[in-house]
Amino acid sequence: VVSLLALIPTSGITKSNTGRRGCEMPKIKHIAIATQDIDKTAGFYKDVFGLREIAKLESANANGYFLSDGNVNMAILDFQ
Repeated sequence: VVSLLALIPTSGITKSNTGRRGCEMPKIKHIAIATQDIDKTAGFYKDVFGLREIAKLESANANGYFLSDGNVNMAILDFQ
């Protein structure tokens, strides 16, 4: 649920329309998800939310993908 909420566009939020007396609303910039099927999970976020693959991780500790929409960065990881 956190990952879905984090992908709500925030580009239209400005100091003048926050309703918080000039305070800018905080934004989520990075999300990490642990999964056993990185390909299926990354495919879902690319297909449904239009995220782009930035990099693929292959190491002794974890495999995964790094995705982004330009504002929110997402790490999808399978820890070994």
